[in-house]
Amino acid sequence: MTYERLFLRFSGRISRQYFWFGIVVLTLVEINFLLFMYYLLGLSASDFWKETRTSQLVMLCTFMLVLVPGLAVTIKRLHDRGLSGWWGGLLYLLQFQIMLQPFLGGIFRAGTVEWIFLNLPVFLFVPLAIWLFIELGFMRGQRKRNRYGDDPLMGLEALANG
Repeated sequence: MTYERLFLRFSGRISRQYFWFGIVVLTLVEINFLLFMYYLLGLSASDFWKETRTSQLVMLCTFMLVLVPGLAVTIKRLHDRGLSGWWGGLLYLLQFQIMLQPFLGGIFRAGTVEWIFLNLPVFLFVPLAIWLFIELGFMRGQRKRNRYGDDPLMGLEALANG
């Protein structure tokens, strides 16, 4: 599998092994980008926890950097489980809305209807993220061809069974 196919294409299926490989690579890219941006902007590690406007903007830029590759990996793994890639799109949409909250949060008073709708993505994101973590990270894909393509492990099982 090429990096282009893993990180930039949305069709097909990938196994858990390639999913975890993609997640590790994207996490390392995020960490290195964050460190580089913090160094470039003269920010310290304590600025990350203070959630200053600058650190929040850096986090948003980091999210945007890995958005397409992260979606590609997630969608292909969803396809392997026989699920629609829209579940991955919903996860990333909710995460993006959560990341925008610091920029919008100051305009609504706590307890108002607007504030509740602003925080709704948090309440939806957590159970969806837990479900997808288990579903994509630990459950085997469908053992046969599905509407998204052939089982990525089919050739490996044939070799193992000799």
